[in-house]
Amino acid sequence: MRKRKVFFKKRYLRYWMLFVIGMLLLLCRSLYSLKYPSLYAEDGTWISLLLKDGFLHTALHVRYDYFEFVIVLFQQLALTCAQLFCKGDLRTIPIFITVISCVYYTFVAMLPAMTMGNRLNWLAKTFLFFAILCLPLGQSYTEILGRTLQCHMLVWVIVFCFLVYRYDHKNDPTKKWKIFLIDFLLIFLIPSFPAAIIGYGIYGIIELKDILQAYFIGPQKKLSFSRIKEMLKQEWKKSSIRSLVVSGLIIVVMGCILFFRIKATNQGIPLSQQEPFPYQKLPEILLRVFCYPLVFGIYHSMNHLKALFIVGLTVALFVFFFFQLAKEHRKFYLLTLLSWLLSGFVIIVTRTSIFGFLNHYQVSYPDRYYMISNVCLFFPIAVLLSEKKALFQMVRAIVIFYFCYSIFVYGGRIFTFYKNENDIGGIHDGTWREALQKSYDENKKTKDGKYYLVELEPITWWCEIPVQNVERSVDKKRHTRSLLK
Repeated sequence: MRKRKVFFKKRYLRYWMLFVIGMLLLLCRSLYSLKYPSLYAEDGTWISLLLKDGFLHTALHVRYDYFEFVIVLFQQLALTCAQLFCKGDLRTIPIFITVISCVYYTFVAMLPAMTMGNRLNWLAKTFLFFAILCLPLGQSYTEILGRTLQCHMLVWVIVFCFLVYRYDHKNDPTKKWKIFLIDFLLIFLIPSFPAAIIGYGIYGIIELKDILQAYFIGPQKKLSFSRIKEMLKQEWKKSSIRSLVVSGLIIVVMGCILFFRIKATNQGIPLSQQEPFPYQKLPEILLRVFCYPLVFGIYHSMNHLKALFIVGLTVALFVFFFFQLAKEHRKFYLLTLLSWLLSGFVIIVTRTSIFGFLNHYQVSYPDRYYMISNVCLFFPIAVLLSEKKALFQMVRAIVIFYFCYSIFVYGGRIFTFYKNENDIGGIHDGTWREALQKSYDENKKTKDGKYYLVELEPITWWCEIPVQNVERSVDKKRHTRSLLK
């Protein structure tokens, strides 16, 4: 018992150390949002909806095409913290949002180490932790770091890690409640990023394949009705299977609700009216979607020929290393590659309009949409780092070089990030505190007098905040002095 207790403390002490390191690193990268604490776009408009309509109504109706549980939950948490610790002072919300965003991002970086301990060695887990935290975010990093906008873009990574852990421990009776918790969280995560249903479906196929292989594949195992009945009876006794089936049915029902809601609201864009795919930018799109973290330092000097070479070389190396891996590791490696490719494919298919911003490798905006595939790129590399063959020493040398290069590039800039106010998405036009005070001083109310109109960042965005919340947060003495002058 004593040994178990010591191990328990040591294991969780490591996680706490990783958490502190991750938070410090992210807060250093989030200096812009700390120096200019403002609400950016949906961070402001959805908080105003929370104040007016509450959490559940906002999460279910803020978007017509999917439920937004993740971002709205974090914004509600920031609002609750302001009410509990600052007596409802809305001026503190940007700081709480920055902290919550950094906590979430750190959790995502720690997740591979927490869920893939049986598959990755310490070097691979360390690489994933720092690679995710130091992910190159391009020109619009100020709309990502310290914001909640990017939170649902990382749901794909969370679902992948959860499903890997679930598969590895599905038959462990001591992990029964953790499996149940994962299935419960998936019910809310997948509707917040519906494309993650692809990974959930692949997991279901793998589970079904394992079950059929156990009951029907073999010399003594013949397909019969009694055999099928026995399979269903035995498998249903397993809590992991029951939990998977129930959560899967709930997710399917929620998906059907979304489908019929889109049809009812008639807000879907017909294929004939959608923006055509910019085939002339295909090399630039492939490089930005799949390989940007590998070339972020020289991205602006790229051209189509170089882009095709980099993408082709990356794919060729991944295929080459697949055949060099031990057979027992190939399946997991293939799944990480599939996750990387599918995440990029999802971006290309569902976000065609964002490629209009790409301009001959001079613009990487909007960077938050590319986070999924850019993070997934690191997972197959981590699998290669876990191999013990001499051939993979070269992979380790390349990864170490990449770390040194990243530190060199970031090291000179990390404390000057907040000074660059001309980057796309980082237009500084005052703080949230100043915007609230300005709206109160100038009496910018709606026609019914129930809400103040408050400016957001960027400057073309506005939100409606209830009168009582604004009056509780502003400096009324300052307003009186300005009137006397």
